[in-house]
Amino acid sequence: MEFAPDIPRWRQVAAVIRSRIEDGTYTPRTRVPSVQQIVEEFGLATPRPRR
Repeated sequence: MEFAPDIPRWRQVAAVIRSRIEDGTYTPRTRVPSVQQIVEEFGLATPRPRR
């Protein structure tokens, strides 16, 4: 994923997860990805997604 330099990465990742919830990628009563899965998918340092 290409990150916009003027928007914090954690906000961009949150927006992707939010859109996946809204479009049905993550259906009701299922888990969203773990922190480790988010780190691997988006190529982030471990502390970033925890903000």
